[in-house]
Amino acid sequence: MGILDSDKVAFAPEQLNEQSVEALSSIATKLGATVTEPEDATVLLTNPGSPAYKPLTGTAPSSSSSHPATQVPYNWLAACRAAETRIDPASRSIPHPFLQHTTPTKAGVPVRVWVSVNILRRPSTADARANQLSVENELACCGAIIVPKRSQADILIVDRKTTFYQNTIRQEMKQHGRDWQRVAEREWVDACVQNKRFLSVTSGDVKAEDDDESDELDDSFADDHNVAAAHRGPGRPVGKPRIEYTPQDDDFLCRYLAYHYPGGSWGSRKTYEVMHASQNKYPIADRHSPQSWHERFKKNAVPFRRRVEAFVAAKIDDRLKTAKERERMAEREDKNKEATALDKGKSKATNAASDVVSPSKPPAAAAAPKRKLVDKSDSDSDSSPLSPQNERQKKKGASVASSLGRSDRFGGAPASPKSKKKRSPEAPERDDDVPETTFDAGDAVAAVESQPPIDDVLVPETVLPAPAPEPALAESETVVRSHSHVIESIQVSQVTISTENGNGTQVDTTSVAIEANDTVPALPQPPLHRKTVADEIAYTSYRRRSSASSAHPRRQSTEKAKDTVNASATVPLTPVAPSGAALPPVPPSPPTPAATPLTPQQWQERVVTGQDRAQAMREAYRQRIAEYSQKYDLAPNELFEIVSAIPKKTGRCFWDDVENGLKEKFGF
Repeated sequence: MGILDSDKVAFAPEQLNEQSVEALSSIATKLGATVTEPEDATVLLTNPGSPAYKPLTGTAPSSSSSHPATQVPYNWLAACRAAETRIDPASRSIPHPFLQHTTPTKAGVPVRVWVSVNILRRPSTADARANQLSVENELACCGAIIVPKRSQADILIVDRKTTFYQNTIRQEMKQHGRDWQRVAEREWVDACVQNKRFLSVTSGDVKAEDDDESDELDDSFADDHNVAAAHRGPGRPVGKPRIEYTPQDDDFLCRYLAYHYPGGSWGSRKTYEVMHASQNKYPIADRHSPQSWHERFKKNAVPFRRRVEAFVAAKIDDRLKTAKERERMAEREDKNKEATALDKGKSKATNAASDVVSPSKPPAAAAAPKRKLVDKSDSDSDSSPLSPQNERQKKKGASVASSLGRSDRFGGAPASPKSKKKRSPEAPERDDDVPETTFDAGDAVAAVESQPPIDDVLVPETVLPAPAPEPALAESETVVRSHSHVIESIQVSQVTISTENGNGTQVDTTSVAIEANDTVPALPQPPLHRKTVADEIAYTSYRRRSSASSAHPRRQSTEKAKDTVNASATVPLTPVAPSGAALPPVPPSPPTPAATPLTPQQWQERVVTGQDRAQAMREAYRQRIAEYSQKYDLAPNELFEIVSAIPKKTGRCFWDDVENGLKEKFGF
């Protein structure tokens, strides 16, 4: 017989979450009570801390019972279990439940607590199990929900000095990323019971045993809304755009925590408030608010913890640089110092050399004398000896003239484009700036005027073969312009040309022969534009590339190739039947064999086989879920929700994607 056999309990709607209702229903069933609907209940369990709580006049109407249902706080069940007797619901000895969340998102939700056997024992309780049950009853009477698994708890009651905490709980919280869990000891339970209020809990994974326990805002639980609101971070101002996190922000966050908090305190809000206040030293800390930095770390706790631990092992310093980075910086500084010293030495040597030698180019006006265009001079004749300088200038002038592709008889080489000197008054000026050259009757080649080398374009000196001698010009024709063509007189005989008239008849035409001594009249010719050296080089390069591309077999164009077809690849023509002949009959295609219909027995066998396969797949799925549930210490329904939220593919990649998703979430 249970102590609550005659009671029918129910839970007030929308005041307790499903997990709390499930745990309280288990306690009520063990005590002998019947869990039913509010209309049939004799005791209505309420939650005074819930926003949906509406106090009545002490009783609630009941349709089936002769007496109305009595309202009582939900910790009435724990009080009855601790007293091992039924406590009158109307009694005022039931404490008000205060171990509840006070944050706006979880207001009034009972705190879930897991109690270890490794806690401080009282002298009156020598048995570890009895000591554990005593603490569980005290917490349950204050409104907490006792859970059997550590993964379900919000607060873990355990002694931090024990090996179990150091080697198991602490490592477990790091591996699974449970930064939302807090660790408390027996003293915290006694303080809460004595003060009848929910005191702050410091995270065992964050602070050590000798840390200050009085910080009531070190976690997500607070005992006063006003105190929490007063110390809450400023957050993002209204109207200010949201700033996205960058890899540099994440790197700074991990480096800062590794240097300033190598032992923990990564889940405390005060840590990020201090970090944000150090914006003078670290300007990047001002990019986000303290609460934003805190939320960023909480959402990426597993990878960030690994990075922070790696930075701690790398011996990070106040500049947030690791030992290897400091060594590389020192090497770069040494190289920069050596380079600076070398540059200074070179500059000193250059200054010293400038005091001894200072070469300078002579001015252009003094270096190059004025050029003169002469008809013919005794000093320029072929018989007179040339000085070495004049000989070099003549060779250069000849090479430039030959590169331009002009005959010497068309005049001298053009002047340098950089020279802007006036011509000598001895030479007559022309409108087209082309000097006239005077020839004697016996001269075949005119004197070539020397030209200074061109600085912009270097023309290679190439020895060209001498041109073939040309017949001498008439004595009467003494002046030949550089742009005129010499056309010799030719002997033309009378030729009869036959043309075809429009009506098909032939018309004979005669031509008049030109006498041999008559010359062709000089027709006005358009001036020939001289090519510059750069144009000549570009044209030569183009001709060279064209010849090279035509010689290469793969660069030959296929546009001019004839349309040819390989004889072996051609399709033979279909012989055309003569007109009036009957076409050969087309053979009929073989019939497709019809599918054999299944017998009822075969159909039933296939149905049974499909059902067996489906059942085997369901069993394999349950087995996988059970294995993962045991591996990650979670309930099957919780793990099923996590697996359902993981993006995955169907088929053979299904469980591979699930495995990768769980590794990414839990870290192993």
